[in-house]
Amino acid sequence: MSQPPRFQTELRVSKYDLALRDERGAFTGDAWTSVSDVGDIFGGEVLTLHRYLEVESHHLQVVATFLAEAETDHTMVRDPERYEARCWPVDGKRLTRLESVDLVREMLRERGFCRLEAHRDVYIHVGHDYYVYMGGNVPSEQTRLAAAQVGLFVDPQFVSPYHLNPSTGGYF
Repeated sequence: MSQPPRFQTELRVSKYDLALRDERGAFTGDAWTSVSDVGDIFGGEVLTLHRYLEVESHHLQVVATFLAEAETDHTMVRDPERYEARCWPVDGKRLTRLESVDLVREMLRERGFCRLEAHRDVYIHVGHDYYVYMGGNVPSEQTRLAAAQVGLFVDPQFVSPYHLNPSTGGYF
């Protein structure tokens, strides 16, 4: 049976407090998971557009820090899926660091999906429920610090579920 690839750094970054996780790491609290939740009530508070954009911005700052720490100026789009976006990059499209961060924003807003990959086995995957997976054969100290500074949580050595299984063509 195939195993997902392993890297020096594998992080799951999220807004979900580590203290509110079950034994598998799943969040057990009441929280929003999507841009479509703006206007709904969570934990007794209305999710405002301002709060959503603030949390989204924090995620993007961490992604930008990761790409800088990994010395990655470009990523490649892999297996794109367009949902609500007017346009979406094609498979193999090379993106600058800024374009990569912008595409992560679009994925957080559920307008499409793809895997971003770069040299040194760097990857960025955006998952369901507002999780961002980042990894590669690169350091991650600055990325972890950036996450902590903006109030995000990091699950270290958390393998992305969006790695492709070469045996099946599906995800691990």
